[in-house]
Order: sequence, then structure tokens, then C-alpha cells
Amino acid sequence: MKINWNFIETMKNQRGLIVYNKKVQAFLKRSLNLKGNEKILDVGCGIGTIPHLLNMSYKNNRNHDNKLEIFGIDISKELISWGEKHWGKARNIHLSVGDAHDLAFADETFDVVISFGLLEWVTNPDSILKEMIRVIKPNGLLAVLAIELGGFVEKPRPKYIEALYNDYINGLKQVGYPIKHVKEYLGDLYTKNGLIPTFDEFVLETREKITAKQISLWKSFPSEEYEKNIKKMMEFYFQFLQLTGWTLDRFWKVVMENLSLEKSIEFFSSKIGQELVRRTPLTLVKSRKTLN
Repeated sequence: MKINWNFIETMKNQRGLIVYNKKVQAFLKRSLNLKGNEKILDVGCGIGTIPHLLNMSYKNNRNHDNKLEIFGIDISKELISWGEKHWGKARNIHLSVGDAHDLAFADETFDVVISFGLLEWVTNPDSILKEMIRVIKPNGLLAVLAIELGGFVEKPRPKYIEALYNDYINGLKQVGYPIKHVKEYLGDLYTKNGLIPTFDEFVLETREKITAKQISLWKSFPSEEYEKNIKKMMEFYFQFLQLTGWTLDRFWKVVMENLSLEKSIEFFSSKIGQELVRRTPLTLVKSRKTLN
């Protein structure tokens, strides 16, 4: 199955929760332990998540001058185009269209090669990993960041959204996504390609009290705009839901009946005073390129 990744709004909203989170920035800085002057390549950069995140992490840092030179490649022209206009506008960020299976860079070009949410999705990860290793300098760092989707938690969550999410996870299993074994999956890939993996794990958790003031603000939001955003987001998930028996007619019927602004307000109005909790486990798999 070929996955369509050209859902910029969905990617921007999901990745934005990670990019602008100070704790994630601190985690990545601590784990990568960069000097701040490295030449970095992000493989499968999408809209420029990692380049933007690294730039945010080293911006106005007292201990480091931000002299990072960050390159990003992705096969999607649409994602790169958005990234160049937004998250990749900084002078030290260079985004371009490219094939991860055949990187257009010379051997031993980069101090660091990093990737976020790529190897666990593709059908031939070994080919990409070999290319990533090829362009790393001796003793350079390879780092792959992944979301443990099987450990994602959001509560309170309406039953109909819970059912949709469970079917989405089952659809991911059918395309071979290692739902509860991302860490082991990536570690095995590293080992098979002559690398010694180390693991750094982080749980991104946000807690927000549901208040009457929030409900009031939601009520003032234009329902047409809300439904437009929901439709764009849900189109991405339908790719996997259809593998579990969902038809397009049934899908849109459920979306329009159960994910409307009115339904959301009704649900959260009954939860005023409770905390809205989102918990996303992240795993960073690292290795140094062995000196020859």
C-alpha cells in the first residue's frame, strides 16, 4: 500500500505539538548532545519538522552559538514546498526534494544524520538505512526518532473516537507498522547493518483542565471551518481504516455525525473540571558510525 503523506494541515498540527514543546526540545538537545556547529541531514523531513525543532532547540542558547547547517530531503514536492515557506525559512536550513533510497550527497558528508517517522513506515528500510550510514562521517551520529503509536493515550475520549482509533491501529498493523515494537524493530535494523544501538525514551505528556471558558470559546468557533479541518485530517486516517472494512460512505457518515463541533462541545461540556490528558511515547535510537 502506498501511503499519501500530502496532508499538510494534519502533519503541521501533529508535529507542531512536538516542535514547540520545551520539554521535547530539551530532551533532543540532551540526547543528541550537539556542539551547535554540526552539518546535519534529516532524511524524510516532510514539512521540516526536525530542522525546525533543532533550530528552536539551539536558538538563543547561552552555551552554544547556533551554527548548525541543516539539510532535509523528502520525496514529496508538496511537503517540501510548504516547509520552505514556513519551517525551513531560516538561512541555515536547506530543504529539497530527494529520494531516501538514493541520497544525492557524497560519502561521509554529514556529522549527524537523523530521521523522524520514516524507517518504521517504509517497505525497504535497509536500503534507506544503508544510504544514511554512507553519508555519515566516521564516528558521526545516526539518530532515528519514532512515536510509539501503540502507547498513545488521550483521555477523556468519546467512545466513537476510541473505536475509530482502534480500527486505525488495526489498519496500521496490516501495512506492517510495528505498533508495540518500534524500539525493538529499529534496534534490530541498526544491528543488522553493523551499528550498536542505544535508546533514549521520552514521554510527551500534556494536561489541560477542561473549563467552561474553553467550552464558550469553542462555541464561538465557525462550524464550517472546524468541519473543513476535520475532513482534511480524517482523510489521512481513512487510508488505514479502509483496510479494516470501512467504506467511504460509512466513513463520512460517522465523521459528519460524530465528529461535528456540536458533538465535541456536547461531550466536553459533560467533562468540565476534568483534565484532558495526552500522552505520546517517543523513542530515539542512536549509534555512532564505526571507524574503519
